[in-house]
Amino acid sequence: MLKPLKICLVGSGAISTAFAQVLAKNDRNTVDILSVEEDVIYSINRHHINHRYFPTIKLDKNIRASADKSFLKESDIIFLGIPSTAIIDYVTENKALINQDAILVNLAKGFGNQSNTIPQCLEKEISQPVISLKGPSFAREIINLTPTGMTVAAKNSKYFDFFKELFENTNIFLDFTNDVIGVELSSILKNIYAIIIGIVDAHYDSPNLRSLVLTRSINEMRYLLSRFGGKE
Repeated sequence: MLKPLKICLVGSGAISTAFAQVLAKNDRNTVDILSVEEDVIYSINRHHINHRYFPTIKLDKNIRASADKSFLKESDIIFLGIPSTAIIDYVTENKALINQDAILVNLAKGFGNQSNTIPQCLEKEISQPVISLKGPSFAREIINLTPTGMTVAAKNSKYFDFFKELFENTNIFLDFTNDVIGVELSSILKNIYAIIIGIVDAHYDSPNLRSLVLTRSINEMRYLLSRFGGKE
């Protein structure tokens, strides 16, 4: 059994709030949302609601919110739930505050710079392990405890058991891979293809055409993953 954990979620948007709600169900853990939005901090601490993103959902009383970055020094695991374009700068600017023994988890879908994934960029800046947690998921379904499949990607398989226990008895169902680049690229490409499928459904509502586009999309993803360092 895992020891009681100090969990920090950077960002108070939809995805951080959803994961906070899931992880707070284990009342042995301390769950802190680190935010720059003072109104959201007040709303969470005073009313147990993130009024900006989930105004109708009561949050677990185990969830706290703060603007105090000293939480980074105390945290065992830090989930990065801010936009992909902000992650590298945020971690670089605050790396002196991050617990040397912490595990960092990238929730964002996007590149770290013009040519590298977020974990690739972060590995050049910090010594802590960077894990990818990705899936075809919506924050509203996660916070409503809908069963959701996600992938943990880590270069070192020793972290897999940790995440199995962390999300045990929750609505998050995990699979595992060492293909960090492949998972990062897949999460970016997935959003592009989802938009294409939306356009196809809106204009044609055709199972035949949807199947054609999905098949082409999957084949294209396989090629792109193998071309840019992932596993086909």
